[in-house]
Amino acid sequence: MLFRPALRFPADYRRLLERGSQVHRRNDLPRSRPPCFSVITATLNRAPGLERAIQSLQAQDERDFEHIVVDGGSTDATVGLLQDARVGVDVWVSERDAGISDALNKGVALASGEWIVLLHADDRLAPGALRHWKQMARSGDEADVLSCAIRFVDADGLPGREVAPDPGRMARGMSMPHPGMAVRRSLYERIGLFRTDFRVAMDYEFTLRAQKLGARFRCDTAVVVLMQMGGLSDRELFRSRNENLRARIRWLGLRPWMIAHYAREVTRLGRGYLRWSTLSGLFSKK
Repeated sequence: MLFRPALRFPADYRRLLERGSQVHRRNDLPRSRPPCFSVITATLNRAPGLERAIQSLQAQDERDFEHIVVDGGSTDATVGLLQDARVGVDVWVSERDAGISDALNKGVALASGEWIVLLHADDRLAPGALRHWKQMARSGDEADVLSCAIRFVDADGLPGREVAPDPGRMARGMSMPHPGMAVRRSLYERIGLFRTDFRVAMDYEFTLRAQKLGARFRCDTAVVVLMQMGGLSDRELFRSRNENLRARIRWLGLRPWMIAHYAREVTRLGRGYLRWSTLSGLFSKK
C-alpha cells in the first residue's frame, strides 16, 4: 500500500513510551498547571548545537514553557549535557529511534503544553520568539497554527535569507517554514502525528494534511527562529522531492502539473550535482 495511515495521537506513542522508554523528568515537576508551550528538540550526536538551542530557549523572556529533548541514542556528550540540572531540560529520553518523525512523535506524546514548538538541535530561537507567539495566540480569531518567518544562518552564525510563511504556495513546496510554527496540541489530537514513512518531508506532509483537514492558520513576518543551513532536507534533496510529490498526490490529488514540476526540480538538482561532481574532480588530489 502506497500510503499508510497517519499515527493517531496520543495513544500509539504514549503507550510505547510507558512500555519501553526510560523517561527522565526534573525533580521540580509536576507543575500546578500545564505550560503554555512545549518546546521539543530531537537530536542525535549534536551536543554543541543542542547546547546552543537550549541556551536560546533559556534566554527567552517568556518563561511559561517546558523543554522536552528526544535523543536518538547519542554517543557524544549529549547525555551528560541532559543530566546536568543547570541546563534546565524538563523531560528527556535517550534511546534508538526510527528517525526524525519517530523522535518528534515521542516528544509530542510527552508534551503537556497548549502549543507545541519544534526547536531542532543546531537551530536557535530568536529573542522574544515565545512572547511573540503568545501575543499572536491571544489576538484575533482562534488559530490552530501560528506561523512566522525564519532566518537561515551559516555555521558561524552569519545571517542569510529570510523565509516568511505563504500558505497560498503550499501546493508547490514547503512555503510555511516548519521551525517557525507553534502548533496547537489539540491539532495533533485531531489529525494525527508525523508519518514515519516520510523520512525527510514529514513537515510538508503534516502541513498539507492540516490545510486539507481545515486547520486555521495565522501568519506573521516576524523572525522567530535562526535555522542553520545544512540540515537533513538539504542533504537529502532527491528524497525530499520524492516525498513532496507523494504528499501532494495524497492531499491534492494527482494533477498533470505535478509531474512536470517534479521533473523540473529533479532535473535542476541533477545538473547541480553533476556540476559539483565535475568541480570536485578537477580540484581533488589524486
